[in-house]
Amino acid sequence: MDPVNEAEQRSQWACQNRDSSSASCWLFEEGLPVRLIATPRADFKTCHADESLADVLERNREGFDYFPVTETGGGTRIVGLVDLTSFHQGEQPDGHVRDKVTRLTEANLIGADAGIITFVKNADQHGCRLVVAGAEISGLVTLSDLQKLPVQAALFGMITHLEIVMANLSHPLISKVSMPANKT
Repeated sequence: MDPVNEAEQRSQWACQNRDSSSASCWLFEEGLPVRLIATPRADFKTCHADESLADVLERNREGFDYFPVTETGGGTRIVGLVDLTSFHQGEQPDGHVRDKVTRLTEANLIGADAGIITFVKNADQHGCRLVVAGAEISGLVTLSDLQKLPVQAALFGMITHLEIVMANLSHPLISKVSMPANKT
């Protein structure tokens, strides 16, 4: 049997009968959804735009880096995010939440079924995303969530996939190289 065909047959399980090795990588990216690592909306600590930053920081005993911002007047509709990381680094909390709020845009939203790796790929640019399921915000995912077990499983799967692809690509080359016999 041709070594290249043999290697391809050995990796068919990872490709789910697809003809591309990138297909198995796609399965790792999409197989573990971001909702597995997100903080559920019921557990959110929120603030509103008219609240002072000092009051928000005083309530933030857990040291969260982001708070969802709700509409003014006691509503529960989320209208943006406030990034508190600069205050953890010594910036003085002068002013109100409205002065620091980032309004909702596509850049700070991610689908609940989006793969964990999709979040990981952009986490350096967007360290916090509101998770959308259906027509509502169902959770929040941040850089600190990258320490959770499903992220480790997704990364392990990608590394394992890389090892399989490398082994399958190198096997035909290695089998063609003749090794000298060990003369002991």
